[in-house]
Amino acid sequence: MRKIYKEGVTGIGFTPDKNKIVLIKRRDFGIWYLPGGGKEKNESEKEAVSREFEEETGADFKITRFQGIYDFRLPIKDPFFRDIEYVYVGIVTGSLEENEEARKVKYFDPNKLPLGFPFWQKHYINDALKRKKHHFPVTQKVEIGGLIKLLAMNPQLALTPFKLLRKLSEDS
Repeated sequence: MRKIYKEGVTGIGFTPDKNKIVLIKRRDFGIWYLPGGGKEKNESEKEAVSREFEEETGADFKITRFQGIYDFRLPIKDPFFRDIEYVYVGIVTGSLEENEEARKVKYFDPNKLPLGFPFWQKHYINDALKRKKHHFPVTQKVEIGGLIKLLAMNPQLALTPFKLLRKLSEDS
C-alpha cells in the first residue's frame, strides 16, 4: 500500500483583542477550517503560514508564537497516512476577502465554533487558548466518534477518500 505523508502549516489568527479567530469555508470540501496549507520549495514554515493565511483570508497574519507540531495519523502500528502540521498563532489585521480557496471567510468566537468543525483543529484552538506550547510533536489519533460526527455534519467529505485515491493513482 502506498503511504501518504503530508506536511503543512496552520495559522490560528486572533483579532487584536484576542476575542475571535478567523476561519475559512473551503471551496473544495465546503467545511469551516483554519487557514493553512503546504510549503513551497525553499520556503520556511513561518513564510508558508503567512503566505497561506493571506492567500486564504485576504488579511495579514503577524505571527506571535509557534505553538507546536501536531502529528495526525491513523491509530495502527504502521500507519499509511500521516499529516504533520506546524501550527502558529498570530494576530490578524486587514479586511477579510472571499477568494478561489475560500467561499467564505469569517470571525468566530473560539469557544463557539461552527457545527461540523474538525476535531483535530479544535485541539489546536484549545491549546492556543490555554497558551500551550509543545516542544515535541503531539501525536493526534483519529477519534472515531469525532470522525463520524464530522462526516454526518459534512456528508460531502465521504467522497474525499475516493478523490484522494484518484489523485494518488494519477500521480503514480
